[in-house]
Amino acid sequence: MAASKRSSLPKVLPFLKDHDPWSKTGTIHSVTPMTMRTRYVFATLSLSLMLLSFTPPGSPKAHGLRTGTYGVCGCAPAGGNGPTISLALDEDGSFRYVNGTDPEAPIDVTGHWETVKEKVTLWTASGEEFETWTVDKNTNCLRSRKGLLFTRLCQLEACD
Repeated sequence: MAASKRSSLPKVLPFLKDHDPWSKTGTIHSVTPMTMRTRYVFATLSLSLMLLSFTPPGSPKAHGLRTGTYGVCGCAPAGGNGPTISLALDEDGSFRYVNGTDPEAPIDVTGHWETVKEKVTLWTASGEEFETWTVDKNTNCLRSRKGLLFTRLCQLEACD
């Protein structure tokens, strides 16, 4: 019975000519060993894929984030009355946030800012986290949410 099964095996793989898949001995048959060139190509390919998977060191900058003044109107007036809410992000990593919507308790905070992926985190001068903003992918705007209070500030341009 075993002889008829062996004769019906395909002859496509010549390196398996001594292989008997129905053997009861449980021995492991050797396959043609890898050549040195195959091992070299495989190692080079593996190393290349591993190196491509790493990101370069450094602070990731949020896509679309530009330094400047963000506010709720279309332009930054040159006069004394600016927007009620404004956020100025400077190149040196410092910021100034002004919120005058409540005249009895205006907010004026300075500190430094940092980006992690699509988030801009504002830190006060004392090292406390003040607020986190999300960079809008399609526009030059920042979004923030605290409870049911949603704030959206867009980058202001100089008025003509």
